[in-house]
Amino acid sequence: MKYRTIIFMLCVLIGFGLSSCFNEYEYQGDYPALQTMAVNNILGVSGGYSDVIDITETDMQGRTLFYFESSSIIKYHSDSMKFGNISAYLIAQYFDEDYVYFYPDYNFIMASTVEELTDEKISELKNKNDWGLEINRDKCIKKKIQTVKPDFDPWTVASVPKSILEKAYEIINQDLIYDYYTAIYLTSDSYDRHIYMFAVCTKGDSDWNNGERDVYVVIFDLLGKVENEIDILKLEDCYHYQDELKAFKEENGWEVPRE
Repeated sequence: MKYRTIIFMLCVLIGFGLSSCFNEYEYQGDYPALQTMAVNNILGVSGGYSDVIDITETDMQGRTLFYFESSSIIKYHSDSMKFGNISAYLIAQYFDEDYVYFYPDYNFIMASTVEELTDEKISELKNKNDWGLEINRDKCIKKKIQTVKPDFDPWTVASVPKSILEKAYEIINQDLIYDYYTAIYLTSDSYDRHIYMFAVCTKGDSDWNNGERDVYVVIFDLLGKVENEIDILKLEDCYHYQDELKAFKEENGWEVPRE
């Protein structure tokens, strides 16, 4: 009886340890390189164990066209208080054990449903990413492969402190028209600039139905000439923002070395 009690207690402790270590934001699938690319390019997704990745096609040069599905703050359902899934196709140029390489800005298409991602749109995506041609490594940028984004890893420090995120929300909400916000980290450049997506909404009725929602992109430059510089862009389209985001990044010195 004594040994049975000891074994039972060990099982309880092991089970508790495993459950306490579980991180719902950690990707546990077979394609960490592709998942890393997706969550560093698609606004509003935190990534996690439930992400869906399916390789659709590869070309003769080794590029990978893949389907990605994940929950997003873009599709918040107030009735269930849960996030719905977005669908996307992306093209990775190549990857190794440590990094995934891809062309910036126009490496994906996304939509609310997979049915909206037509063959014509996929063909356009291929053309923008030199599908079938020799890989131009000079056009590629890279991201270190990770199974969890920094802001969702309990063992790392968030890219931007919460107090500065709150300051950004105060600027967005200076007219006091919003009641709530959610901020999701997207990515960082090589010089400690960081991009977040802010989804802000007004409270409609008592359970948040019928409220209005807007989406903003925020670039934080914590080491700029102006201390904790914050630049804000309101998105007009949450699914087709590549041109807007590219211009916004260029305006704010994205990937430009510091003087």
